[in-house]
Formats: sequence, C-alpha cells, structure tokens
Amino acid sequence: MKYVFWLLAVVSIAGCRTWVSQVPIETAPKVSERPMYETHRTALERRAKAPAPSTRSVGTIKVEFGGKTYSAKLDLRVQSAPEPLIWMDVADPIIGLKIGRARVYQDSVQGYVKIYRQFINEPLDRLRSMGIDLRTEDARRLALGLPLAVPTTMTGAQWSVADSAVVMSVVEQRGTYSVRVEVATSATNPGPVLWQRLTSKGQSVTVTYTGDGGWVAVIPSQAARAEFRVSERTQSADVTFPFELPSGYGRASF
Repeated sequence: MKYVFWLLAVVSIAGCRTWVSQVPIETAPKVSERPMYETHRTALERRAKAPAPSTRSVGTIKVEFGGKTYSAKLDLRVQSAPEPLIWMDVADPIIGLKIGRARVYQDSVQGYVKIYRQFINEPLDRLRSMGIDLRTEDARRLALGLPLAVPTTMTGAQWSVADSAVVMSVVEQRGTYSVRVEVATSATNPGPVLWQRLTSKGQSVTVTYTGDGGWVAVIPSQAARAEFRVSERTQSADVTFPFELPSGYGRASF
C-alpha cells in the first residue's frame, strides 16, 4: 500500500510543475532486446551437444519402495557413442556378493538376478507393448545429467522461475501419446542441470542431481525413491561393458 501513496505523491508533484516539452517516445533510440531465457536455452543446447565420453560411476544406491528400504553397491556405466548403452552391476553393500547385472541397448535389454537364477533378454518394443515405456536415450541423459530436451527456438518451450531455478518445459509427441519434459537450471549459473522431470500417461519421474555425479530419483505415484551416492567417477574411452548370460538360469516370464 505504501507504494500506492508514493505513486500518488510523485504524480501530484509532477502535476504542480511547469510542463516541459519532451522528446517524443518514437524518436528515442531503441534498446536491443534479448529474450529473457535465451541464455539458459543456449546453455542447455551447448551442454546437450557437447561430446560425452563413456562414464563409470561407482557408489551405493538406496531404494525405498513398498514400505521397505534396500541398499546395494552399484557400478553404473554409460556409453553415449556410437549408440546409447547402459550397464549396471549390483552387489551386496557389506561383503560385495554379486546380486545381478544388466545391460540396456538402444533396442533391447539383457540382465540376470543371481538369487533367483533367472535372466531377461527382451527387445524394448515388447516391453513397451506391455506398458513399460523404456527409452535408452532418456535413461542415458538422466544418468549423466544431460537435458532430456532442448527447444530449437524460444517459442518451442514454456519458461518459468521457481525457487531460484529457471524451469524449461516442452511437450514431445511420441507415437500416440505425449510426454512432458521439464529441465531446471540455476538462475545464476545456467550450465549444470539441477533437476529434470519426465511425465507421461499420468506417471512422472523426477531426478535431482547432487553435483558430484550422484542423483535422487522419485516416482510419486509408486511412492518410490532411489538415491545414488557416488564414491568414484571416471570418464574414459576405455570404459568396458562386459556381459554374458549365465547358463543354467531360467528365463523370466512376463
């Protein structure tokens, strides 16, 4: 309310002064304007296009699901080129006994769980037909903290500010359904991604980054949460992705 009184006071004083001819507005030099969030869009585009060497992150993962908490050692390896590839090795957090291993290609997934002596070797298209919408490129970008989507123009997205973060939101059409992608960066440092959210068919997953290669993933509809704390992280072309389906295991049925 005090600002209203100040405004009235300024108008009253101006009204009491002798009118002075002013330069018409149209003759004043125009200031070159830049879209408010163009800096953030450009930073996201630069980050998305930057070369991404194969990455290996080793640490511990804690999963909360179904009212229970599970902890394990996780060796997570991600390849960006020539095609996206995700490799995971899970072991007991105390004695290091192997629990299982998985490798996700661009078009298929392989994996096995030792305690159940079962394996999976399925094309991703079959999993998608069952309602499991898994896209390897999405998982790669989420794991590495790379933006899931970057609009080519400012009009290709919605922009907002929330909790000192600039949030970009775009909608992508994938087949018969749409996917909303939200990417948040710092208002003062648009380079690193703070968090990302992928929403589709009423389900959403939000991944928040810790800044050291770790992350926290939350799926509200499932009351599920996973936290990956990294103790060792390397980037090198020499990262390997060994995998061999074990013999004597039964195939998991779906």
